[in-house]
Amino acid sequence: DHIGSWMAQNDWRPEVFHDDLTRAIERHRSGVTSSGRWGWTNPRSIYLLPLWQACLPGFRFVHVIRDGLTMADSANQNQLRKHGAQLLEAETDLWPKNWRSLLLWARVNIDAADFGEKHLGLARYYRIRYEDAAQEPLAQLQGLARWLNLPEPVVCSINVNIGRGREMEFSADSPALLRQKVQQAMNRFGYPI
Repeated sequence: DHIGSWMAQNDWRPEVFHDDLTRAIERHRSGVTSSGRWGWTNPRSIYLLPLWQACLPGFRFVHVIRDGLTMADSANQNQLRKHGAQLLEAETDLWPKNWRSLLLWARVNIDAADFGEKHLGLARYYRIRYEDAAQEPLAQLQGLARWLNLPEPVVCSINVNIGRGREMEFSADSPALLRQKVQQAMNRFGYPI
């Protein structure tokens, strides 16, 4: 509910955010002992990392990232629809939707990685590539468990379907703004371009 006003700093009321967050956490943790670990998963949490840092000191962030070329060609373009206008330059309005989505993917994930590495460090920031989790789910779960200081699983019976994979090709004639940011993100996160 607060992402748009936070990003635009339009009608941003931190006290309302804090009150809403406190109520949401109380609902989420009802029935959990005070010493029990807890968390949530919501992809849009990535937009609010500075707020989590301010409101939940000591929080840990697991950054799950998926190949941007796969994401840009996905039928699910909710992030672009909801946040593209706030995060992308007006000149991109004339671009194809998949180019705009790819630029949004690159920016959001680079910003999240920068924030995690700079402000959270290795103890509080952990990154998993979706494709790695699909190929080696047990190894990825074990790494995450070690990072969280939890017992490591010895088996994993889950099968992750990676889906259709890349259909979009990155064009050399795309705008320089797109090529530069996408190249930076793909290199950083270990995806071939």
